[in-house]
Amino acid sequence: MEAVDSGDRVQILCASHLADGTPLDSDETRKTPYWVRAGKMSRPNAAGEAVLGMKIGDRKTVTLTPHSKRTVTLELEVVAIRVRNHST
Repeated sequence: MEAVDSGDRVQILCASHLADGTPLDSDETRKTPYWVRAGKMSRPNAAGEAVLGMKIGDRKTVTLTPHSKRTVTLELEVVAIRVRNHST
């Protein structure tokens, strides 16, 4: 199974919450995955960077402290990968 590389399109499930546990949104709860471009900053912030090296079925928790000083935790799961043509 291939790992996600920069430029690949990756379908993810994502749940996000504040440090106190307050949910921000949850695609996992809604079961609605969406696509991000690996290696790019995207919604949710940093998801495109965080999926680099992951494989289908992998899960990762990422903690962010944006400029607003509010800590946000993302819980990501890779659902599908569309590999970019690396020869171009």
